[in-house]
Order: sequence, then C-alpha cells, then structure tokens
Amino acid sequence: MRIAQIEFFGFRGLKTGRVALPAHGVLLGANNVGKTALVEAIALVFGRERVSSQLCDWDFFGGRPKPKSRFTIVCSVTDFSTSNPKDHSNWFGGEFAAQPVWWHEDKGTLTYESDCPSGGILAAQVALCGRYDEEDCEFETKRYFYNGPADPFTDGCETVSVRRLEELGVFIIPGNRQWDRLMSFGSSTFMVLHKNS
Repeated sequence: MRIAQIEFFGFRGLKTGRVALPAHGVLLGANNVGKTALVEAIALVFGRERVSSQLCDWDFFGGRPKPKSRFTIVCSVTDFSTSNPKDHSNWFGGEFAAQPVWWHEDKGTLTYESDCPSGGILAAQVALCGRYDEEDCEFETKRYFYNGPADPFTDGCETVSVRRLEELGVFIIPGNRQWDRLMSFGSSTFMVLHKNS
C-alpha cells in the first residue's frame, strides 16, 4: 500500500491544498513552500508523532486557534492487492471501516462511485483533525476514516486502529535542514580533530 494523495484544510500556512504523490518520487522545492509541512502532516496522520514537533498555535492556519478552529489532513491510501473492497474486510468491513473510494493514477484524482469505475483502483482515506481545547489549554487530535467533511470530535467518525496504521508500513526518517545540525562546530570532538589536523 502507498499514500497516493494528501489534502490539507487549515494546516499551518496551507488554508487548503492537495498534493498527488507518485509511486516513487522525491520532494524538491525552495525554502518555505511547504515541504516540511507535508512530511510532518504525513507523520501526524500515520502516528509518527516523534518525527514532527509538538502541536502548537502555528499548526492552525492563521496561528491563533479558537475553540471552533480545526485543521484537517486527509491521506488517500491505495495499492491494495485487489480493487474489491470485500477482499479487504479489515479496512472496508465491520463497525470501524473506511468507505471505498477510487484512485485514478493517470489523472491524479479520486472519485466516489459505489462500484469500481473504469481506470480506478481501490483507495481508503485516513484523516487527522486537530483542535484547541480552550478549557484545558491543550491541543487534541483525532485520527479517523475520512468519509467527507465532518467534525470528528462531535460527529462520531470511525477511528482508525493502530493495527491498520501498522499495515501501511510508513517509515519517515527525520532529516536535518541545516548543516550546523549535522556537524556541530561547538563539539569538543570536532575541535580536537580540527586542532590536531
């Protein structure tokens, strides 16, 4: 399975946005265009919180969250072994299940028919929504199967189990953006090596 698309609603500097991800690709771009936001969003959705920083005001578009403020990140997962939802009852059957949607690789889009359309392959949507709890002065998130716009904190959306997330096999390796994080010039080891060379 793989992540085919990621959508943003009110996350950091992205009021709305959508990025289709190829089967194999590299993320390149100038500074401050959203590369880190995209990678950290994927980390949040798929339970790799240690890769991303702790939630704060700036994770909400505009940077001043109110009790009604929400950010939502939606990842579309595809490349199931077949495009028949009945073959994947752990994802599409039972009480806590995703609604089948269809990924069109050639167009980089999703469609929402009840049956597999021509050129479509089976996909599921996993989302993470964040809010600010003013009473507790804390940030809260909820991970759930996305079946259209909703507030998972009040609308009873189906939560995604850790087991489903583990099946995806998403590995995110943190990188460093600046050379000074890779090699500390204040390090005594470096200073000794430098002095003796």
